[in-house]
Amino acid sequence: MGHVEQVTYMGTVATDFTLIRAGALHRANGGYLLLEAEQVLEQPYAWQGLKRALRSRSLKLSSLEQMLTLTGTISLEPDAIPLDVKIVLLGDRETFHLLQEYDPELQQFFKIRADFASAMPRTVENEQKYAHFLADCVAKEKLLPFDRSALMALIEESARAAEDQQKLSLHASSVGDLLREAHYWAIKQQEKQVNAAHIRHALAGQERRRGQLRELYMEDIAHGTQLINCEGAVVGQINGLTVVHYADSEFGLPSRITATVHQGGGEVLDIERTVDLGGSLHAKGVLILSSYLRAKFGRDRAIHFSASIAMEQNYGGVEGDSATMAELAALISAITDLPIRQDVGITGSMNQMGEIQPIGGVNVKIEGFFAACQLKGFTGTQGVIIPQQNARHLMLRPEIVQAVEQGLFTVHAVGHAEEALELLLGVPMGVANSKGKYPEQSVMGRVLAQIKQWHKIDKGDKPKKSKKSKKDKKSAESKEVKGGDV
Repeated sequence: MGHVEQVTYMGTVATDFTLIRAGALHRANGGYLLLEAEQVLEQPYAWQGLKRALRSRSLKLSSLEQMLTLTGTISLEPDAIPLDVKIVLLGDRETFHLLQEYDPELQQFFKIRADFASAMPRTVENEQKYAHFLADCVAKEKLLPFDRSALMALIEESARAAEDQQKLSLHASSVGDLLREAHYWAIKQQEKQVNAAHIRHALAGQERRRGQLRELYMEDIAHGTQLINCEGAVVGQINGLTVVHYADSEFGLPSRITATVHQGGGEVLDIERTVDLGGSLHAKGVLILSSYLRAKFGRDRAIHFSASIAMEQNYGGVEGDSATMAELAALISAITDLPIRQDVGITGSMNQMGEIQPIGGVNVKIEGFFAACQLKGFTGTQGVIIPQQNARHLMLRPEIVQAVEQGLFTVHAVGHAEEALELLLGVPMGVANSKGKYPEQSVMGRVLAQIKQWHKIDKGDKPKKSKKSKKDKKSAESKEVKGGDV
């Protein structure tokens, strides 16, 4: 907005026209001015002054001291200057929504809104443009030249940051840090060019510096403090895949999910939600699997059992519905008494029809379970189950890709809950015959048989009315007449 400076001489405050200082609006008058929205809001009265200037289409200097105090020294008051400028406010979505909510005049002054994408399609043309952008960064920073393998590794890392094989991330700051760190390792190794090995070395260094919390979790798994099994089979117990967000990093970890069932009224108890550790999305996932069970097995009769589900050794909050499929599998295992494979981790949301829905953070989730299997020792049968829609998001680290190629690790992509249950339980779901009955040894047959058993037990617990003969009734009436105790 500009201001008028003052000088103090012999205890006297004075000013003149030579002490008038122009502001950003003065310098941009007749052109364009790009402003960071947060910086404007941080300056006292700057937002109000900007709106006042745009409303009046004139620019008048105003002293901040006069705004903040009731009295002040007499100063110059320059005439208003006609204002003809285009203002562009830059900021994130949160700042825009806050301004939109608390300042109804925002739409009046800023009528055009433009959302910038954080990723772009990964085409041949865009890959070439991205390589040109990397070359500009290298030239600007005066780094060593990057060879073809280094550029390929950087493009792959950009796709990983976008969590999509068919997109490239547009976050330039993280790319610049990676370029400088790879340049450092090339200089240290006395190389004349930066190659893919230097890129991987820099990435490993970044993960190592940010991975203290992850290392502590992995130590607990290795020492047995965190209870995780990567082989065998157990009833009512499954390895879910979770993501831990910490500061500016995130990493994946397996989490044991257990389920128990008993005779009851058909409720599924979410222990995490009951003790206020589970968020609303997690509670929604539990309600969806409850609805799926009732629609699948409770159409002809009431479900006479209750269940409880918990994420073991969870002492913090849990949010999201990506554990819904794992919770359903643990529940079906507890009902049918079929053991679940512990060498397979699973992640995925689901709807009431049993269709598996995509989730976020699929790469770090897989890498977390892979690290746990690596600590426990590979058996050749270990792997993960993910939604089939997440197959395009797979951008795994080279060591995991190599383990998959060698047959040490497997990634299963499924589209329905029944596919995941067959992989985990090792028993077919079963197909109903013409009479609507399922094979006894199938998953469906076992579930329906157990529900029928609970129904019989519940029906047998009801008190039966005793039948008295006519002779007994007459004798009782005679005792009442005689005053006897009946």
